[in-house]
Amino acid sequence: MQDRNPALGPLGAKFFAYMQMKGLEIVCTGELQKPFKISALQERKLLFRLNKSGLIFRLLRGVYVVPKGIPPGGYWRPNDYLIVAKYMEYYKANYYIGGLSAFNKHGFTTQIPNQLSVYNDKISGLKNFGGIKIRFIKVAKNTLIGFDSIQIASHLETVNIANLAKTILDGINYSNRYQTLPEAYEWLKKYSGDRDFLKNFIDLAMKSVNNNAIRRIGYYLEQQDVGNNILQPLLRKLRTSTGLVSLIPKGSRKGKVNKKWGIIDNA
Repeated sequence: MQDRNPALGPLGAKFFAYMQMKGLEIVCTGELQKPFKISALQERKLLFRLNKSGLIFRLLRGVYVVPKGIPPGGYWRPNDYLIVAKYMEYYKANYYIGGLSAFNKHGFTTQIPNQLSVYNDKISGLKNFGGIKIRFIKVAKNTLIGFDSIQIASHLETVNIANLAKTILDGINYSNRYQTLPEAYEWLKKYSGDRDFLKNFIDLAMKSVNNNAIRRIGYYLEQQDVGNNILQPLLRKLRTSTGLVSLIPKGSRKGKVNKKWGIIDNA
């Protein structure tokens, strides 16, 4: 491809040829000095120039994502999903994308998220990648289940996104974060007659949510006439407790009491 970006230069062209030959998409400071026979200062200047010109993308300090070739038009910017995939790859983290992105993907909202929510077992906090904001939420490794790996457009890489059952489960379990109750109960109701879905949903619930969420899920499904044989695993999972939880967490504490599930039906 013809070089239209003066920032590329002979060393930049050599850089892209090297990365393509090695099949690399991430480069860290210190990795180019030996093969290029350049000093640390020369390496820093090269990476700084390529990043500033939009030919590569700074993932974090000293770590850059590199396109598969010299960007058409001399400018490149990875999409949100590729940033997540590469960031999690760098940290060797288990993860999945949930929240509004998953709600939108599965048709539960038309709202377009202004940032991704990434559940993972390594880091937490809001990160800004050149104007792309991504919220990383650190959780226990055992909860990072129930996702599909989908291919990122125009790339061979895949990214993990919550599947249907996990998305509904998160809508109930993380309702305080996303304000998704009572709506998430309606999402669950839509699939309450699907035995295969329920088995998967309940299996995910038993492995990845707390006691209060299990109480709410068990009670709500019982109200949808889901058979006791399907709900028995949830009952066995419950620890003995004299406390009651509200079906709608932030609602009134007034309502019918169900001692079997320890629920105040305040819907």
